[in-house]
Amino acid sequence: IHCIFNFLVYIVRTSKYENHRNW
Repeated sequence: IHCIFNFLVYIVRTSKYENHRNW
């Protein structure tokens, strides 16, 4: 369960970072 949470956080962080970079 913890692994899934970590994975979700990683995806969210990557998406946010990419979005910020794109904009």
